[in-house]
Amino acid sequence: MSRTLKLQDAERRAQAKAEARKHQDLSDAGRDSPSCAAVHGDLPEAGPEWTVAGRKNNSPLQRKQTMKTKLLDKSETTALAYNKHPRRNLGGCARRTALFGLISLLAAGAFGVLAGPLDVGGKKALKVYQANAYVGGPIEAPLALDPTDPNYEMNLLVTVTTVFGQILAADPPARMTALADEIAAQRPDVAALQELYTIATAPNTPTGAGDYTVAYDYLGLLTNALAAKGAHYQVVVVATESDVEVPMIASLQPFTLAWGRIIDHEAILVRTDLPPGYLQASNPQTGRFSIYPQVPLGGNIISIYRGWCSVDVFTRGERFRLICTHPHDESIPAIQRAEVVELLADLADVEMPVMIVGDLNSDPFNRNGTDSYSAFAEAGFKDTWATLHPDDLAGGLTWGHDPALADPGTEFVYRLDYVFYRGDRFAPTAFEILDPRISLTTPPLWPSDHKAIVATFFLGNPKSSNGKLPLRGQ
Repeated sequence: MSRTLKLQDAERRAQAKAEARKHQDLSDAGRDSPSCAAVHGDLPEAGPEWTVAGRKNNSPLQRKQTMKTKLLDKSETTALAYNKHPRRNLGGCARRTALFGLISLLAAGAFGVLAGPLDVGGKKALKVYQANAYVGGPIEAPLALDPTDPNYEMNLLVTVTTVFGQILAADPPARMTALADEIAAQRPDVAALQELYTIATAPNTPTGAGDYTVAYDYLGLLTNALAAKGAHYQVVVVATESDVEVPMIASLQPFTLAWGRIIDHEAILVRTDLPPGYLQASNPQTGRFSIYPQVPLGGNIISIYRGWCSVDVFTRGERFRLICTHPHDESIPAIQRAEVVELLADLADVEMPVMIVGDLNSDPFNRNGTDSYSAFAEAGFKDTWATLHPDDLAGGLTWGHDPALADPGTEFVYRLDYVFYRGDRFAPTAFEILDPRISLTTPPLWPSDHKAIVATFFLGNPKSSNGKLPLRGQ
Protein backbone atom coordinates (compact mmCIF):
# COMPACT_ATOMS: atom_id res chain seq x y z
CA MET A 1 0.00 0.00 0.00
CA SER A 2 1.35 3.45 -0.89
CA ARG A 3 2.22 6.02 1.79
CA THR A 4 -0.71 8.22 0.66
CA LEU A 5 -3.23 5.39 0.95
CA LYS A 6 -1.89 4.42 4.38
CA LEU A 7 -2.36 8.02 5.60
CA GLN A 8 -5.93 8.15 4.21
CA ASP A 9 -6.76 4.83 5.87
CA ALA A 10 -5.38 6.03 9.21
CA GLU A 11 -7.49 9.21 8.98
CA ARG A 12 -10.65 7.15 8.28
CA ARG A 13 -9.97 4.92 11.32
CA ALA A 14 -9.40 7.97 13.53
CA GLN A 15 -12.66 9.53 12.37
CA ALA A 16 -14.53 6.29 13.07
CA LYS A 17 -13.09 6.08 16.60
CA ALA A 18 -13.99 9.72 17.29
CA GLU A 19 -17.56 9.11 16.13
CA ALA A 20 -17.84 6.03 18.36
CA ARG A 21 -16.53 7.97 21.33
CA LYS A 22 -19.11 10.71 20.69
CA HIS A 23 -21.98 8.25 20.78
CA GLN A 24 -20.54 6.60 23.90
CA ASP A 25 -20.31 10.01 25.61
CA LEU A 26 -23.97 10.65 24.85
CA SER A 27 -24.90 7.33 26.39
CA ASP A 28 -22.72 7.93 29.46
CA ALA A 29 -24.25 11.39 29.96
CA GLY A 30 -27.65 9.84 30.39
CA ARG A 31 -26.32 7.48 33.03
CA ASP A 32 -24.49 10.21 34.97
CA SER A 33 -27.10 10.71 37.67
CA PRO A 34 -27.03 9.98 41.41
CA SER A 35 -28.85 7.06 42.90
CA CYS A 36 -31.72 7.47 45.32
CA ALA A 37 -30.84 8.60 48.81
CA ALA A 38 -31.47 6.62 51.91
CA VAL A 39 -34.76 7.86 53.35
CA HIS A 40 -36.63 8.50 56.60
CA GLY A 41 -35.31 6.05 59.18
CA ASP A 42 -31.97 4.74 60.31
CA LEU A 43 -28.99 5.68 58.13
CA PRO A 44 -25.39 4.47 58.62
CA GLU A 45 -23.26 6.31 61.18
CA ALA A 46 -20.29 8.37 60.08
CA GLY A 47 -17.63 10.25 62.02
CA PRO A 48 -17.08 10.70 65.75
CA GLU A 49 -19.61 12.34 68.03
CA TRP A 50 -19.15 16.00 68.93
CA THR A 51 -18.85 15.69 72.71
CA VAL A 52 -16.34 18.36 73.72
CA ALA A 53 -17.15 22.04 73.29
CA GLY A 54 -14.80 23.66 70.80
CA ARG A 55 -13.41 20.41 69.35
CA LYS A 56 -13.55 20.54 65.58
CA ASN A 57 -14.63 17.39 63.77
CA ASN A 58 -13.60 16.44 60.27
CA SER A 59 -15.29 18.47 57.56
CA PRO A 60 -18.36 16.29 56.99
CA LEU A 61 -19.72 18.36 54.11
CA GLN A 62 -16.82 17.20 51.97
CA ARG A 63 -17.10 13.47 52.79
CA LYS A 64 -19.27 11.62 50.31
CA GLN A 65 -20.83 9.24 52.78
CA THR A 66 -24.15 8.55 54.41
CA MET A 67 -24.90 9.67 57.96
CA LYS A 68 -27.26 8.28 60.59
CA THR A 69 -30.02 9.88 62.58
CA LYS A 70 -31.82 7.95 65.30
CA LEU A 71 -35.49 8.94 65.42
CA LEU A 72 -38.25 8.18 67.84
CA ASP A 73 -40.63 8.43 64.87
CA LYS A 74 -41.25 4.94 63.46
CA SER A 75 -43.78 5.77 60.75
CA GLU A 76 -43.26 3.91 57.50
CA THR A 77 -42.27 5.71 54.35
CA THR A 78 -42.27 4.45 50.80
CA ALA A 79 -38.86 4.19 49.18
CA LEU A 80 -38.23 6.48 46.25
CA ALA A 81 -37.53 4.76 42.94
CA TYR A 82 -35.76 6.89 40.36
CA ASN A 83 -35.44 5.65 36.81
CA LYS A 84 -32.36 6.29 34.73
CA HIS A 85 -32.76 6.87 31.01
CA PRO A 86 -29.47 6.60 29.05
CA ARG A 87 -29.43 8.63 25.88
CA ARG A 88 -29.26 6.82 22.57
CA ASN A 89 -28.42 7.87 19.06
CA LEU A 90 -31.72 9.33 17.84
CA GLY A 91 -30.47 10.29 14.39
CA GLY A 92 -33.46 10.84 12.14
CA CYS A 93 -35.96 8.57 13.93
CA ALA A 94 -39.05 10.67 13.32
CA ARG A 95 -41.47 7.79 13.91
CA ARG A 96 -39.75 6.94 17.21
CA THR A 97 -40.02 10.60 18.28
CA ALA A 98 -43.73 10.69 17.43
CA LEU A 99 -44.31 7.44 19.31
CA PHE A 100 -42.44 8.80 22.33
CA GLY A 101 -44.65 11.92 22.26
CA LEU A 102 -47.79 9.78 22.18
CA ILE A 103 -46.55 7.62 25.07
CA SER A 104 -45.71 10.78 27.03
CA LEU A 105 -49.23 12.12 26.56
CA LEU A 106 -50.77 8.84 27.66
CA ALA A 107 -48.42 8.60 30.64
CA ALA A 108 -49.24 12.16 31.68
CA GLY A 109 -52.93 11.30 31.62
CA ALA A 110 -52.41 8.17 33.67
CA PHE A 111 -50.23 10.04 36.13
CA GLY A 112 -52.93 12.65 36.64
CA VAL A 113 -55.47 9.94 37.45
CA LEU A 114 -53.19 8.32 40.01
CA ALA A 115 -51.80 11.40 41.72
CA GLY A 116 -54.15 14.27 40.92
CA PRO A 117 -53.18 17.37 38.93
CA LEU A 118 -49.47 17.33 38.15
CA ASP A 119 -47.82 20.72 38.48
CA VAL A 120 -44.12 20.57 37.64
CA GLY A 121 -43.72 24.24 36.83
CA GLY A 122 -41.50 25.48 34.03
CA LYS A 123 -39.07 23.16 32.35
CA LYS A 124 -36.14 24.59 34.30
CA ALA A 125 -37.99 25.90 37.36
CA LEU A 126 -37.14 24.90 40.93
CA LYS A 127 -39.30 25.81 43.92
CA VAL A 128 -37.84 25.72 47.46
CA TYR A 129 -39.85 25.93 50.71
CA GLN A 130 -38.37 26.98 54.08
CA ALA A 131 -40.08 26.99 57.49
CA ASN A 132 -39.23 26.92 61.17
CA ALA A 133 -41.86 24.58 62.67
CA TYR A 134 -41.40 26.12 66.18
CA VAL A 135 -41.41 24.01 69.31
CA GLY A 136 -44.35 25.97 70.73
CA GLY A 137 -42.98 27.53 73.91
CA PRO A 138 -40.03 29.41 75.48
CA ILE A 139 -37.79 26.38 76.00
CA GLU A 140 -34.86 28.66 76.85
CA ALA A 141 -36.59 29.79 80.08
CA PRO A 142 -35.12 27.05 82.33
CA LEU A 143 -31.64 27.98 81.15
CA ALA A 144 -32.11 31.54 82.40
CA LEU A 145 -32.60 30.46 86.02
CA ASP A 146 -29.88 31.18 88.59
CA PRO A 147 -28.37 27.89 89.88
CA THR A 148 -27.11 29.71 93.00
CA ASP A 149 -30.64 30.66 94.06
CA PRO A 150 -31.62 28.66 97.21
CA ASN A 151 -34.97 27.91 95.53
CA TYR A 152 -33.36 26.87 92.26
CA GLU A 153 -34.62 23.27 92.27
CA MET A 154 -38.24 24.24 92.80
CA ASN A 155 -37.95 27.14 90.35
CA LEU A 156 -36.61 24.68 87.78
CA LEU A 157 -39.47 22.22 88.32
CA VAL A 158 -42.08 24.96 88.07
CA THR A 159 -40.51 26.55 84.99
CA VAL A 160 -40.10 23.26 83.12
CA THR A 161 -43.66 22.24 83.97
CA THR A 162 -44.98 25.61 82.76
CA VAL A 163 -43.06 25.49 79.49
CA PHE A 164 -44.12 21.91 78.84
CA GLY A 165 -47.75 22.94 79.35
CA GLN A 166 -47.28 25.82 76.89
CA ILE A 167 -45.90 23.44 74.28
CA LEU A 168 -48.93 21.17 74.61
CA ALA A 169 -51.30 24.17 74.56
CA ALA A 170 -49.73 25.34 71.30
CA ASP A 171 -51.39 22.30 69.66
CA PRO A 172 -48.57 20.70 67.64
CA PRO A 173 -50.98 18.56 65.53
CA ALA A 174 -52.91 21.62 64.35
CA ARG A 175 -49.73 23.56 63.60
CA MET A 176 -48.02 20.75 61.70
CA THR A 177 -51.23 20.26 59.70
CA ALA A 178 -51.18 23.97 58.84
CA LEU A 179 -47.59 23.67 57.61
CA ALA A 180 -48.64 20.66 55.54
CA ASP A 181 -51.42 22.81 54.07
CA GLU A 182 -48.80 25.36 53.01
CA ILE A 183 -46.61 22.74 51.39
CA ALA A 184 -49.53 21.04 49.66
CA ALA A 185 -50.71 24.38 48.26
CA GLN A 186 -47.24 25.51 47.10
CA ARG A 187 -46.04 22.11 45.77
CA PRO A 188 -42.33 22.92 46.18
CA ASP A 189 -39.76 20.56 44.74
CA VAL A 190 -37.84 20.53 48.02
CA ALA A 191 -38.80 21.62 51.55
CA ALA A 192 -36.47 22.38 54.45
CA LEU A 193 -37.75 22.64 58.03
CA GLN A 194 -36.18 23.29 61.41
CA GLU A 195 -37.40 22.75 65.00
CA LEU A 196 -39.17 19.52 64.13
CA TYR A 197 -39.20 18.40 67.75
CA THR A 198 -39.94 15.09 69.34
CA ILE A 199 -41.70 15.66 72.69
CA ALA A 200 -41.68 12.73 75.12
CA THR A 201 -42.51 12.06 78.79
CA ALA A 202 -41.45 9.43 81.30
CA PRO A 203 -42.40 8.55 84.87
CA ASN A 204 -39.93 9.23 87.65
CA THR A 205 -38.16 6.20 89.16
CA PRO A 206 -35.65 5.85 92.02
CA THR A 207 -32.86 5.91 89.42
CA GLY A 208 -34.21 8.73 87.28
CA ALA A 209 -36.41 8.72 84.18
CA GLY A 210 -38.32 5.58 83.28
CA ASP A 211 -39.28 4.55 79.76
CA TYR A 212 -40.21 7.46 77.54
CA THR A 213 -43.49 7.71 75.64
CA VAL A 214 -43.65 10.01 72.64
CA ALA A 215 -46.31 12.67 73.09
CA TYR A 216 -45.71 14.49 69.79
CA ASP A 217 -43.42 13.74 66.87
CA TYR A 218 -43.57 16.88 64.75
CA LEU A 219 -41.97 15.28 61.69
CA GLY A 220 -44.39 12.35 61.86
CA LEU A 221 -47.33 14.73 62.26
CA LEU A 222 -46.16 16.71 59.22
CA THR A 223 -45.57 13.74 56.93
CA ASN A 224 -48.86 12.10 57.94
CA ALA A 225 -50.74 15.34 57.23
CA LEU A 226 -49.05 15.66 53.83
CA ALA A 227 -50.04 12.09 52.94
CA ALA A 228 -53.62 12.74 54.05
CA LYS A 229 -53.78 15.70 51.68
CA GLY A 230 -52.44 13.72 48.73
CA ALA A 231 -49.17 15.68 48.72
CA HIS A 232 -46.40 13.28 47.76
CA TYR A 233 -43.24 14.03 49.75
CA GLN A 234 -40.54 11.95 51.34
CA VAL A 235 -37.99 12.72 54.03
CA VAL A 236 -34.50 12.22 52.56
CA VAL A 237 -32.34 13.39 55.46
CA VAL A 238 -32.88 14.26 59.14
CA ALA A 239 -30.39 15.85 61.55
CA THR A 240 -30.71 15.41 65.30
CA GLU A 241 -29.41 18.31 67.32
CA SER A 242 -30.03 18.84 71.05
CA ASP A 243 -31.56 16.06 73.17
CA VAL A 244 -32.47 17.34 76.64
CA GLU A 245 -34.11 15.55 79.58
CA VAL A 246 -35.40 17.53 82.57
CA PRO A 247 -37.59 16.77 85.60
CA MET A 248 -41.00 18.40 86.02
CA ILE A 249 -44.03 18.21 88.27
CA ALA A 250 -46.51 15.47 87.41
CA SER A 251 -48.90 16.08 90.31
CA LEU A 252 -49.19 18.36 93.34
CA GLN A 253 -51.54 16.11 95.32
CA PRO A 254 -49.71 13.88 95.97
CA PHE A 255 -46.49 15.59 94.92
CA THR A 256 -44.90 13.43 92.21
CA LEU A 257 -42.32 14.04 89.55
CA ALA A 258 -42.09 13.11 85.89
CA TRP A 259 -39.55 13.69 83.17
CA GLY A 260 -39.80 15.64 79.95
CA ARG A 261 -37.57 15.13 76.94
CA ILE A 262 -37.27 17.32 73.85
CA ILE A 263 -35.24 16.29 70.79
CA ASP A 264 -34.57 18.88 68.11
CA HIS A 265 -34.52 17.81 64.43
CA GLU A 266 -34.26 19.47 61.07
CA ALA A 267 -35.14 17.77 57.82
CA ILE A 268 -35.23 18.01 54.04
CA LEU A 269 -38.19 16.61 52.10
CA VAL A 270 -38.42 16.07 48.35
CA ARG A 271 -41.40 15.75 46.08
CA THR A 272 -42.00 12.22 44.78
CA ASP A 273 -44.85 12.57 42.27
CA LEU A 274 -42.80 14.08 39.46
CA PRO A 275 -42.06 12.19 36.23
CA PRO A 276 -39.03 9.88 36.22
CA GLY A 277 -35.75 11.76 36.15
CA TYR A 278 -37.17 15.13 37.22
CA LEU A 279 -35.89 15.04 40.79
CA GLN A 280 -33.24 12.84 42.37
CA ALA A 281 -31.64 13.11 45.81
CA SER A 282 -28.41 11.48 46.94
CA ASN A 283 -25.52 11.74 49.39
CA PRO A 284 -27.45 12.66 52.57
CA GLN A 285 -25.20 14.12 55.26
CA THR A 286 -25.64 15.60 58.73
CA GLY A 287 -23.34 17.31 61.19
CA ARG A 288 -23.15 19.30 64.40
CA PHE A 289 -21.18 22.49 64.80
CA SER A 290 -18.00 22.00 66.78
CA ILE A 291 -18.57 25.07 68.97
CA TYR A 292 -21.67 25.08 71.16
CA PRO A 293 -22.82 26.32 74.57
CA GLN A 294 -22.77 24.18 77.68
CA VAL A 295 -25.09 25.33 80.47
CA PRO A 296 -25.97 24.15 83.98
CA LEU A 297 -29.39 22.60 84.34
CA GLY A 298 -30.66 20.70 87.36
CA GLY A 299 -27.21 19.92 88.70
CA ASN A 300 -25.92 18.75 85.32
CA ILE A 301 -24.02 20.44 82.50
CA ILE A 302 -25.90 20.05 79.24
CA SER A 303 -24.72 20.74 75.71
CA ILE A 304 -27.01 22.67 73.36
CA TYR A 305 -26.11 21.51 69.86
CA ARG A 306 -26.98 23.04 66.53
CA GLY A 307 -26.02 21.75 63.10
CA TRP A 308 -27.10 21.05 59.55
CA CYS A 309 -28.25 18.42 57.10
CA SER A 310 -27.67 18.28 53.37
CA VAL A 311 -28.48 16.35 50.23
CA ASP A 312 -27.28 16.53 46.64
CA VAL A 313 -30.11 17.32 44.24
CA PHE A 314 -30.21 16.43 40.55
CA THR A 315 -33.15 18.02 38.72
CA ARG A 316 -33.86 19.34 35.23
CA GLY A 317 -30.35 18.45 34.17
CA GLU A 318 -28.69 20.41 36.99
CA ARG A 319 -26.93 19.15 40.12
CA PHE A 320 -26.42 21.16 43.32
CA ARG A 321 -26.03 20.69 47.07
CA LEU A 322 -28.93 21.77 49.31
CA ILE A 323 -28.13 22.50 52.96
CA CYS A 324 -30.67 23.05 55.75
CA THR A 325 -29.22 24.68 58.87
CA HIS A 326 -30.24 26.38 62.12
CA PRO A 327 -27.47 28.24 63.99
CA HIS A 328 -27.97 29.46 67.57
CA ASP A 329 -30.08 32.53 68.26
CA GLU A 330 -29.16 36.11 69.09
CA SER A 331 -28.63 35.39 72.81
CA ILE A 332 -25.13 34.07 71.98
CA PRO A 333 -24.06 36.00 68.85
CA ALA A 334 -20.38 35.02 69.07
CA ILE A 335 -21.23 31.31 69.00
CA GLN A 336 -23.70 31.88 66.18
CA ARG A 337 -21.08 33.59 64.03
CA ALA A 338 -18.55 30.84 64.78
CA GLU A 339 -21.10 28.25 63.61
CA VAL A 340 -21.75 30.13 60.37
CA VAL A 341 -18.05 30.63 59.69
CA GLU A 342 -17.47 26.90 60.27
CA LEU A 343 -20.24 25.93 57.87
CA LEU A 344 -18.99 28.28 55.15
CA ALA A 345 -15.39 27.11 55.60
CA ASP A 346 -16.49 23.51 55.10
CA LEU A 347 -18.21 24.57 51.87
CA ALA A 348 -15.24 26.51 50.50
CA ASP A 349 -13.95 23.58 48.42
CA VAL A 350 -17.33 22.29 47.22
CA GLU A 351 -17.26 22.81 43.47
CA MET A 352 -20.90 22.19 42.62
CA PRO A 353 -23.49 24.98 43.06
CA VAL A 354 -24.73 25.27 46.65
CA MET A 355 -27.99 26.45 48.22
CA ILE A 356 -28.26 27.16 51.97
CA VAL A 357 -31.78 27.25 53.40
CA GLY A 358 -32.86 27.80 56.98
CA ASP A 359 -33.68 29.91 59.99
CA LEU A 360 -30.25 31.51 60.33
CA ASN A 361 -31.18 33.69 63.33
CA SER A 362 -29.30 36.70 61.93
CA ASP A 363 -30.92 39.86 60.59
CA PRO A 364 -29.30 41.65 57.60
CA PHE A 365 -29.21 44.96 59.49
CA ASN A 366 -28.12 43.45 62.83
CA ARG A 367 -31.45 44.44 64.32
CA ASN A 368 -31.29 41.42 66.64
CA GLY A 369 -27.69 42.04 67.67
CA THR A 370 -26.02 39.48 65.39
CA ASP A 371 -23.55 40.01 62.56
CA SER A 372 -23.21 36.61 60.87
CA TYR A 373 -25.37 37.61 57.86
CA SER A 374 -22.43 39.37 56.20
CA ALA A 375 -20.35 36.16 56.26
CA PHE A 376 -22.53 34.63 53.54
CA ALA A 377 -21.78 37.38 51.03
CA GLU A 378 -18.09 37.19 51.95
CA ALA A 379 -18.22 33.47 51.04
CA GLY A 380 -19.80 34.20 47.65
CA PHE A 381 -23.45 33.52 48.50
CA LYS A 382 -26.35 35.66 47.31
CA ASP A 383 -29.53 36.39 49.27
CA THR A 384 -32.65 35.59 47.22
CA TRP A 385 -34.78 38.32 48.82
CA ALA A 386 -32.08 40.96 48.28
CA THR A 387 -31.62 39.88 44.65
CA LEU A 388 -35.31 40.24 43.85
CA HIS A 389 -35.99 43.24 46.11
CA PRO A 390 -32.94 45.53 45.93
CA ASP A 391 -35.12 48.52 46.86
CA ASP A 392 -36.56 46.83 49.96
CA LEU A 393 -33.57 45.29 51.69
CA ALA A 394 -35.02 46.07 55.12
CA GLY A 395 -38.27 44.26 54.26
CA GLY A 396 -39.19 40.62 53.91
CA LEU A 397 -39.49 40.18 57.69
CA THR A 398 -40.09 36.60 58.82
CA TRP A 399 -40.01 36.61 62.64
CA GLY A 400 -42.20 38.26 65.24
CA HIS A 401 -45.22 36.29 66.47
CA ASP A 402 -45.46 36.07 70.25
CA PRO A 403 -44.38 32.77 71.89
CA ALA A 404 -47.97 31.75 72.62
CA LEU A 405 -49.06 32.49 69.02
CA ALA A 406 -51.98 34.39 70.51
CA ASP A 407 -51.46 38.13 69.92
CA PRO A 408 -52.40 39.43 66.45
CA GLY A 409 -51.08 42.86 67.40
CA THR A 410 -47.46 41.75 67.65
CA GLU A 411 -45.43 43.15 64.76
CA PHE A 412 -42.70 41.35 62.87
CA VAL A 413 -39.27 42.82 63.53
CA TYR A 414 -36.52 40.66 61.93
CA ARG A 415 -35.71 38.81 58.73
CA LEU A 416 -34.22 35.49 59.86
CA ASP A 417 -35.27 32.95 57.21
CA TYR A 418 -33.26 32.71 54.01
CA VAL A 419 -32.52 30.97 50.77
CA PHE A 420 -28.88 31.70 49.93
CA TYR A 421 -27.30 30.44 46.72
CA ARG A 422 -23.84 30.28 45.16
CA GLY A 423 -23.11 29.45 41.53
CA ASP A 424 -24.18 30.67 38.10
CA ARG A 425 -26.77 27.91 37.67
CA PHE A 426 -29.37 29.69 39.87
CA ALA A 427 -31.45 32.65 38.73
CA PRO A 428 -34.17 33.60 41.28
CA THR A 429 -37.49 34.53 39.73
CA ALA A 430 -39.95 34.70 42.66
CA PHE A 431 -40.08 34.98 46.44
CA GLU A 432 -43.20 34.56 48.53
CA ILE A 433 -43.73 34.99 52.27
CA LEU A 434 -46.42 32.79 53.85
CA ASP A 435 -48.25 33.42 57.12
CA PRO A 436 -51.71 31.80 57.04
CA ARG A 437 -54.02 31.95 60.02
CA ILE A 438 -55.06 28.72 61.70
CA SER A 439 -57.77 30.46 63.69
CA LEU A 440 -59.15 33.97 63.95
CA THR A 441 -59.90 33.76 67.66
CA THR A 442 -58.45 30.72 69.44
CA PRO A 443 -54.67 30.22 69.83
CA PRO A 444 -52.62 29.05 68.16
CA LEU A 445 -53.47 31.65 65.55
CA TRP A 446 -50.51 30.68 63.30
CA PRO A 447 -48.41 27.57 62.67
CA SER A 448 -45.18 29.15 63.93
CA ASP A 449 -43.58 32.25 65.36
CA HIS A 450 -41.85 32.51 61.95
CA LYS A 451 -43.33 33.09 58.56
CA ALA A 452 -42.48 30.50 55.92
CA ILE A 453 -40.86 31.45 52.62
CA VAL A 454 -40.93 30.00 49.11
CA ALA A 455 -38.31 30.86 46.49
CA THR A 456 -38.47 29.91 42.81
CA PHE A 457 -35.40 29.67 40.59
CA PHE A 458 -34.61 29.24 36.92
CA LEU A 459 -31.96 26.53 36.70
CA GLY A 460 -29.13 26.50 34.22
CA ASN A 461 -27.53 29.24 32.16
CA PRO A 462 -29.83 32.30 32.27
CA LYS A 463 -28.78 33.15 28.70
CA SER A 464 -30.59 30.03 27.49
CA SER A 465 -33.89 31.73 28.31
CA ASN A 466 -33.08 34.56 25.84
CA GLY A 467 -32.90 36.95 28.74
CA LYS A 468 -36.60 36.60 29.51
CA LEU A 469 -36.61 35.76 33.21
CA PRO A 470 -39.89 36.84 34.85
CA LEU A 471 -38.50 38.48 37.99
CA ARG A 472 -41.26 38.87 40.52
CA GLY A 473 -41.68 38.74 44.27
CA GLN A 474 -44.69 38.60 46.53
